[in-house]
Amino acid sequence: MKIKLSKYSGFCWGVKRAINTVKKIARHSKKVQTFGPLVHNAHELDRLRSMGIVEINELSEIDEKFPVVIRAHGISPSVEKELRERCSRIIDATCPLVKKIHGIVNMLAKNGYFIIIKGDIAHPEVKGILGHAIGKAIVVKDYKEAEKINVKADKIALVAQSTEIPEEFERIADSLKKKYPKIRIFDTICTPTKLAKSSAIKLAKESDLMIVIGGKNSSNTRKLTKVCSKHCSTIQIAEAKELSAEMVRNFNRIGITAGASTPDYIVNNVIKKLKQK
Repeated sequence: MKIKLSKYSGFCWGVKRAINTVKKIARHSKKVQTFGPLVHNAHELDRLRSMGIVEINELSEIDEKFPVVIRAHGISPSVEKELRERCSRIIDATCPLVKKIHGIVNMLAKNGYFIIIKGDIAHPEVKGILGHAIGKAIVVKDYKEAEKINVKADKIALVAQSTEIPEEFERIADSLKKKYPKIRIFDTICTPTKLAKSSAIKLAKESDLMIVIGGKNSSNTRKLTKVCSKHCSTIQIAEAKELSAEMVRNFNRIGITAGASTPDYIVNNVIKKLKQK
């Protein structure tokens, strides 16, 4: 059995930055609160809780005695305003690449553009982006939804959630250009996402089986699974104990990649288990 790990996999630098931020704060504070789960990985969240880093999901849950960290996904201006009114110790760990999308969207909205966002409307990053669009945006999840758009506006722009699949975004952009020739296209998919997906696809083409490691709630992980499954057999697991001998028995070349919320130790545990089979 040949095992190969994708060159670009696991924690993206935005997630690493957020985790390092909360760890540093935790050294000097009995408790650190994150607004929403810091990562979409249950095992990493358990590890953070052991350090006194806990998540809050509602503004009413805030304990004003302890600091609150805005996670890498970012939040809307209205939510941030409420956070700051409730707690004086707010640390913003929004990924700088997501911050850049906020700036683009806000600039467009203030200049009279109607904004189309390619992404998942239920995802916290997209909710934050929508907030910066000040009511001048809609979200489309796929090409079919984009095809149904019938916006009556003089100025239209297209942006993307930072973790979108580049090929899907390009397909939507090409379609909208035909309907709205003057549309402004902003490719806001982050470079780490592009590298992770292109690296995973390359490895999938060379493998008999791809193992994608990541939390069940991770949008990024699900997208990696989707792109890999187009090229070879693919399974998604959250941790090593989900892997059985039967899953890998008939495969000689096994590729591994991991979502942006998956820490190295979980990936290493999967590789170690595979080598024991």
